[in-house]
Amino acid sequence: MNRFALFGSAAALALGVPSAAAQEQGPPQMFYIVQEFVKPAMLQQYESSTKAFLKDLAATPKATETIRFTAVSGMEVGYIYVVPVSGWADLGKAFENWETVGKAMGQQKWGEHMARSAATVDHSATSMIMLRPDLSYMLERTALTPERPYRHYSWWYVIPGKEQAIEDVAKEYVALYRSKGIETGWRIYQSVVGPDNPMYLVVAAASDPAAYQAEQKRIATLLGQAGRDLSNKAMQFARRVEQNDSWIRPDLSFPPMQQQMGVR
Repeated sequence: MNRFALFGSAAALALGVPSAAAQEQGPPQMFYIVQEFVKPAMLQQYESSTKAFLKDLAATPKATETIRFTAVSGMEVGYIYVVPVSGWADLGKAFENWETVGKAMGQQKWGEHMARSAATVDHSATSMIMLRPDLSYMLERTALTPERPYRHYSWWYVIPGKEQAIEDVAKEYVALYRSKGIETGWRIYQSVVGPDNPMYLVVAAASDPAAYQAEQKRIATLLGQAGRDLSNKAMQFARRVEQNDSWIRPDLSFPPMQQQMGVR
């Protein structure tokens, strides 16, 4: 499928360099991202072709042992496929795994899947992000669970040169949440290779959008003026902030989602 053909750009991504903070903490947990925007009239065909591919993928020798990705979809973000890699060294290995599985499935069948998917996609993009545990709060609260399939994304496009300033604000948020005993967490990912850096992605999880909004309202009350002051401070370092709704898609992920529960 087209998204997996895009994995060929992985070698170019290896030219990026993780931040000094990440290097000090050891090899960062990184994620190769493929984002596809499907032609509106072909959404059903796209999903059908993806599920057909996954069925054949599951039947391909070694695929379930070597291939892993989580699918997310939303009206504005399209379809996002998240491939975990253990630092830069693992990226090349992940690419090799795709080539091996493609050969095992058979070049003709693999090519047919790719062509069907490509016909439904308007445009695609790839990027690389890394998890920043030092800027995140209660990581376990955003793990993959059946109870919290909803994801709220906040994309912070930072003024160049203000990366450290925005990271300091994130750490202030951690301290403030902790002081209030708040047990709702978030994850922050830093874009390493992407179309509009510097950028930080803040991810929160909930059962649905209504639950997310209700919890945010409760938290805002708890944080009070200190929270409003931090929000205003963060905005000083942003070029723009975008927010999206999305959902984890177990039916478009591989291997079966129950094998991934409790991670990321």
